[in-house]
Amino acid sequence: MGLDGYGAGVFKKQPSLLLLKDDLHFCIVIFPILRPNLLSCKQAESMNRRSISVTLAILSICLVVSLWQWQQTDARLKHLEQQLLAQREDTSLSVRSLVKDPSDSRSAEARYQTLEAMTAQLQQQVEALQNEIDLLKQSGAMVRSGLSGNPIASTGVPYGPVEHWTGGPKRNWGHEQATGEPDTYQAGDIVTAWAPKAQDGGEEWLQLDYEESMDVSQINVIESHNPGAISKVTAIDETGQEVVVWEGTMDPSKSNELITSEFPVVDTVRANKLKVYLDTTRVSGWNEIDAVQMIGNDGNNQWAISSSASSSYSD
Repeated sequence: MGLDGYGAGVFKKQPSLLLLKDDLHFCIVIFPILRPNLLSCKQAESMNRRSISVTLAILSICLVVSLWQWQQTDARLKHLEQQLLAQREDTSLSVRSLVKDPSDSRSAEARYQTLEAMTAQLQQQVEALQNEIDLLKQSGAMVRSGLSGNPIASTGVPYGPVEHWTGGPKRNWGHEQATGEPDTYQAGDIVTAWAPKAQDGGEEWLQLDYEESMDVSQINVIESHNPGAISKVTAIDETGQEVVVWEGTMDPSKSNELITSEFPVVDTVRANKLKVYLDTTRVSGWNEIDAVQMIGNDGNNQWAISSSASSSYSD
């Protein structure tokens, strides 16, 4: 409500009424003292005219003081009202300047969304780095020994087989490491990616489950160590049938390279599960996958929420 509304009216009138009340109270207090003189004035022509003058003077002073106080209060409130109106006008001008050019508004919104996405990504990176620091503090290592080919434990998460992961702590190099968005930010033999039980052991597979079914247009596999061993990619439709998206031999890549292998879907299939097959004899060493992205015809994409695999190094 503005200052000219009900609340403002009360605020304007209330202080002056209180002040006037205080002044009149003073007059009422002194009135009994002068009352005999007033009565004597009424009863006799010999009343002291000086007492009447004093009484009238005091009443006049009370009235003048009250009027002055009311004027001061009213002036102060008018000044505050002008300040408020000026602030409102400034705000209105700012809003009008913001929406004056729709393209500028869209540009500002786009910049805000970009900054928000960058902030979220940086936050994820910070959390990932913190996890890596914790791993280093707990074990002093987060990669397998290059001499023995055996892992050095890096967390307190117990090793052991997990047939189907749907949530909870993630084991080092477990198939559950391939769920969610990518969190392995550099190439290498790192615990935040899935690796099969044995290196160069032959055929292995990784299955990812997604929250919603979608018409799949492309599948992206993020490989973080010894890429190039993928032999087949399939989508599992709503009836449980596997539909081959791609099958063949990939081009050789460097062993220490973080890449995204893209597999376009020629014949669109509606699915909420994907399966990636590896022939680990094709590329020496552990072949590791960080995440698998499913992209729909409408441009939306999903990351896996649960997983299973033929084997995991953490089994």
